[in-house]
Amino acid sequence: MLKDSAVSDIVSGIRAVTAGYIYTSPAMTSYLVNRRGRAAPLRQHQQGLNDLTPAERQILKLIAEYRASTDIAEGLHVSPRTVESHRTNICNKLEIRGRHALMKFALTHKSELFF
Repeated sequence: MLKDSAVSDIVSGIRAVTAGYIYTSPAMTSYLVNRRGRAAPLRQHQQGLNDLTPAERQILKLIAEYRASTDIAEGLHVSPRTVESHRTNICNKLEIRGRHALMKFALTHKSELFF
């Protein structure tokens, strides 16, 4: 039950629980059903994240820290071309198109990038 549920929902919930039943308010049921639909794309990206190599995950994490490819290359002691290859592989694995889309994805999933 949501904290801002209508009084009638609260009363119905109390009656159901005291009678030994489980109660879910209509608003909560709607939220849970809609959440399932929103979770499908996230699961798809999560599967893609699991397909990344440790080096790709590290580069994606550095992208999320607003690091440029040249800075990433310098910090990892690799060539900028290697970083660009990793960026391309990440985009292919995650089905992301465009440099800005990769940055947006990295920022959105930053907390999932720790390995």
